Amino acid sequence: MRFVHGAFLSTAIVCLTASCYSTKVNTPQDEEDVFAGTSLDPNAAPVNEAPPPKNAKEPDREFIKDMLRRSADQAAKCNVEANAGPRSNVYVNVTFTRNGRVSKIDVAPPHRDTPIGDCVQRAFEGIFVTGWQSNESVTMERIVDFNKKAQDPTP
Repeated sequence: MRFVHGAFLSTAIVCLTASCYSTKVNTPQDEEDVFAGTSLDPNAAPVNEAPPPKNAKEPDREFIKDMLRRSADQAAKCNVEANAGPRSNVYVNVTFTRNGRVSKIDVAPPHRDTPIGDCVQRAFEGIFVTGWQSNESVTMERIVDFNKKAQDPTP
């Protein structure tokens, strides 16, 4: 009796398992148009693409100032006890090349080569601005005050 019961149980499991893994897949009769009833164009360009660069003759100093301000706000977060160094104003000179990339970051003493100065420098490293056609580089100073967050840049 036990053998019959075990064989029946095994057969039932095999049949149920086989029916779960059937090769027949039910597909809908009509394909649904996901854009039906909307004003979306399925062939339109993606909306998350950046606009083309202006590639102006001269650098966009206002945009550079804005990017420096944003980086200075990030640099103000370096004011934690883990970063050793003086807590006075940090003077940072950032130089941009004509392709819009940062070519040099100069943190003035006494913050240079200190943990807090290194943290401030890292905050300015990733800046990328719109390029320009003239061959000149642009250097701007930014003052990071840990009490007042950041000051406006000066050319």
